[in-house]
Amino acid sequence: MNRRTTIALIASACAAIFFAVQYVRLERQLLAAKFIDHEARTLPVFFVDHRPSVDGIARRLGYLMRVFGSKIETVHEPVLRRGVEVAYRQAVTNAVTTLRRMTNDLGDDPVTWVNTYGK
Repeated sequence: MNRRTTIALIASACAAIFFAVQYVRLERQLLAAKFIDHEARTLPVFFVDHRPSVDGIARRLGYLMRVFGSKIETVHEPVLRRGVEVAYRQAVTNAVTTLRRMTNDLGDDPVTWVNTYGK
C-alpha cells in the first residue's frame, strides 16, 4: 500500500467515526425531544380524560416543569429545540388557563400555582 492510499483510508475512517458520533448525538436529541413533546402534549389530554381536581392539575404541572423544563436544555438542534419549547410552553399555558378557570385566580406564574395547590 502506498502512502496516499494509507492517508485516504485513515481520512475515510476518521470521517466515518465523525459521522457516526454525530448520528448518535442527533438520535439522542431526537429521542429527548420526542419524549418531552409527548409529555407536553399529553398534559391537556390528562385534563379531559381524567377530570382532575385543581390539586391534580397543579401536581401534573409541577411534574412537567420539574422533569422536562430543565431537560429542554439537552436538545441542542435548533429546529428540535424550538418545537419542544413551543409544546412545553403551550402545555404550561393550557394548565395555568385551566387552573384559572377552576379556582381563584393566582395569575400567570405556574410556580405560584404549583406551590399553592401542587403539594
